[in-house]
Amino acid sequence: VKTLHTKRFKKLIKKKNPKYYEKYLYSNSYFFKFHKNIKIKDIKLVYFKDFGIFCYSHKILKLFVNCKKNFDQLNSGHMHYDNLSIDFSFNKQNVVADPGNFLYSSDTTKRSDFKSLEMHFCPFFNNSEKISEEYTFSSSRFFCARAISFDKNSFIGEIRYDEGKITRVIQFFENGLSIKDYSNDKPIKNLLKSLQKKRISSSYGILSKRKIINKRFL
Repeated sequence: VKTLHTKRFKKLIKKKNPKYYEKYLYSNSYFFKFHKNIKIKDIKLVYFKDFGIFCYSHKILKLFVNCKKNFDQLNSGHMHYDNLSIDFSFNKQNVVADPGNFLYSSDTTKRSDFKSLEMHFCPFFNNSEKISEEYTFSSSRFFCARAISFDKNSFIGEIRYDEGKITRVIQFFENGLSIKDYSNDKPIKNLLKSLQKKRISSSYGILSKRKIINKRFL
């Protein structure tokens, strides 16, 4: 038993090292460049455990990481399929944005689109099935995520789908934000390709000209 616990502990320590995942079969990486260097030691982290949100803040940037372990179907009408997604701004400009509140449109098709995996900067598989909702004002599925490791300059989290698991590694550098997704199960969706043309909703039922991903930071 002691040997088993020792092995688990050693594996956990390894999984807290971002380099551990570089040997995984499938991966995607993204880098968002800062227009001026920052001192990463000045970044602050607040973890809102009840909401499953990690908030990284600096005088010039904000990063929110969703990482929820729990699901209440009775109160799921406002839920998006966005576990391990990010919302990131730099110098008061959106870099990676949440798609917005078209979710509250009376158009049920648009509502379904805007809460879907395909509209969020969250890791999922190429062949992930599109979720169809039986009831408009509830969410039928929940994909659990957990934080493996986090500090003021980094975050490592894991999400479990029916097809397998994906690990997301987020790291701050002086000149930019690095995001890498890894899996040993199946190929992962390339989010830059799938999201670059998609627009955010700036208000109820209104589509903005702005895109989810700001190309100026690529």
